[in-house]
Amino acid sequence: MAWDEKGRLWVIETVDYPNTVRDTEGEGDDRIKICEDTDGDGRADKFTIFADKLNIPTSLVFANGGVIVSQAPLFLFCRIPTATIKPTSAKR
Repeated sequence: MAWDEKGRLWVIETVDYPNTVRDTEGEGDDRIKICEDTDGDGRADKFTIFADKLNIPTSLVFANGGVIVSQAPLFLFCRIPTATIKPTSAKR
């Protein structure tokens, strides 16, 4: 989990763990979800899928206008576009 500068909580949801580890080319069922409080009551009321088809990601960190995701044996970079919350690319 990580908080961004807008106060949103970014959460890795790992559905595959501990049962299914795919090879480096396989698609998983895990994802990164953004939880946001839009009405200021202190509770998340908006949930957005930022990235999906991940395979057992273990951490994320914000860097250079995007998110670096560790997914052994890879590190993925997903850029955060300014106009939309969907990533434009994931580079290995």
